[in-house]
Amino acid sequence: PPRSTLFPYTTLFRSQEGDGGNGNRGGNGGNGGNIQASLGTVALSNGANVGFGSGGGGNGGDAGAGGGQTGVISAGSSNQTGSAGVSDQSGNGGSGGNISISTGDLSSDSSTFSAVGGNGGNGGSGFASATGQGGNGGNAGSVTLATGSISSNLSTIGMRGGNGGNGGDSTSQPMIAYGFTSSPITANGADGGVSATGSTGGAGGNAVWTVAGSVTDTGSALGLSGGIGGNSGNAGLGQAVSLNEDVDDAQVTMGNGGSGNQALAAGNGGTVSLDITGPVSLSGSTLNLFAAGGGNGGASGDGGGVTTGYLFYGTLNAYDNNIVGFAGNGGESNQGGAGGHGGDGILRV
Repeated sequence: PPRSTLFPYTTLFRSQEGDGGNGNRGGNGGNGGNIQASLGTVALSNGANVGFGSGGGGNGGDAGAGGGQTGVISAGSSNQTGSAGVSDQSGNGGSGGNISISTGDLSSDSSTFSAVGGNGGNGGSGFASATGQGGNGGNAGSVTLATGSISSNLSTIGMRGGNGGNGGDSTSQPMIAYGFTSSPITANGADGGVSATGSTGGAGGNAVWTVAGSVTDTGSALGLSGGIGGNSGNAGLGQAVSLNEDVDDAQVTMGNGGSGNQALAAGNGGTVSLDITGPVSLSGSTLNLFAAGGGNGGASGDGGGVTTGYLFYGTLNAYDNNIVGFAGNGGESNQGGAGGHGGDGILRV
C-alpha cells in the first residue's frame, strides 16, 4: 500500500532498503541578506519600536543517504538499512546577514531600539560509509552600531549577534521504530563509516557598539550579546534505534562505531565590545554585556544505543519482557571534535 495514506498504522516496510550512490554533493545554503543604515539624529518617544534584523543563512543539502539511513519502521516489519554512499560531500550552511548602523545623537523615551544579526545555516548531513564529509555550519551575522551621544529614559537599547550554524554529521541518523500492534519488530542499525570527517560549527556573531560622546540614562536597559557558536558535526557513529512505548516485541541490533573518523572544531562564541568616549551617567539603569559560549565538539566512532521513548537516548526501558537490544561497539582510532572558545567581553569607558 502507499506509504503516504497508511503510514505508520500498518505493516508497510518489508523490503530491503536501497543503497546511496557514490560521489554525491549536497548544495550549499544561500547567505542571508545584509542591512546597512546611515541615519542622522534619532529621537524616539511614546513607545516607538525601531528594530533591525538581517536574514539567516540557508541550510546545506544532505548527500548520499542510503534507504533507511533515517528510516522509520512499523510493527510487523523487518528492516536492514541500506549502505550510504562513498566520498560524499554535504552542502555548507550559508552565512547569516550582517547589520551595520550609524547614527548621530540618539535619544529615547519609553521606546525600543534593537538589532539582531542573522543566524548561520546548518550544514547538511553526509551519510557516507567511507571518506565522506558533513557540511560546515555557516557563520552568524554580526551587528555594528556607531552612534553619537545617548540620552534615554525607561527604554531598551540592545543588540545581539546571530548564532552560528551547526555542522552536519557524517554518520547514520537514528532509526525510529513504531509499534501499534503485538507484531514483532526486527531492526539492524547501520555501522559507522570509515575515514569520514565531521564538520565545523559556525562562529557566533559579534556585537560592537561605539558611542562617540556621552551616555545619560534613567531606568533603561542597555545591552549587548554575542551569538552562540555552532556545534560541530559527528562522524562515524553506529546507528541508534529508538522504540516508542507501544513496542512490545522487538529484537534490535545497533550499528558499531566506525574507525579512523574525525570530528572537527565547534564554532567560537561571539565577542561583545562597548566603547564610550564621553562621560557616563546611569540612574536606576541596567548595562549588560554577554559574551557568548562556544559550540560543543562532535563525537566520533561511538557505537549505537537502543532506547525507548523518542527522546530518551542512552537507556533501555523495556515496557514488556519481549524487547531484546544489542548496543553497538565503539570504533577504533577516532578523534572527537574540539569545543569552541567563548567570546570576549570588552568595555571601554
